[in-house]
Amino acid sequence: MRLGDLRHLLVHEVAVEDREADGGVVLTWVPRDTAWGHVEPLSGRKLELAQRQEPRVTHRVTLRYHPTLQASDRLVFGEGRALHVHSVLTADEDQNETVVLAEEVPK
Repeated sequence: MRLGDLRHLLVHEVAVEDREADGGVVLTWVPRDTAWGHVEPLSGRKLELAQRQEPRVTHRVTLRYHPTLQASDRLVFGEGRALHVHSVLTADEDQNETVVLAEEVPK
């Protein structure tokens, strides 16, 4: 991974469920931390390979090792673009790099 590739500032958000007064549940997204990463929209062969693992994947995100990132979290970047995390993979045994397979969703 080259540092120059990590050009997207990503806000790592986690889902928090709150109860309303009438007993309903409201899902809110709370920022946890930020990280620099490389966001790559998938197409062609790369998209086909990623969708074998997770059918709704539209993007691949590469960032430095990120131990708190989990599936079901989301990454927000740019002008309000949000990526729902489906898979979090450690790219090497030295834990230098994390690869995320994600789906772009409305924010």
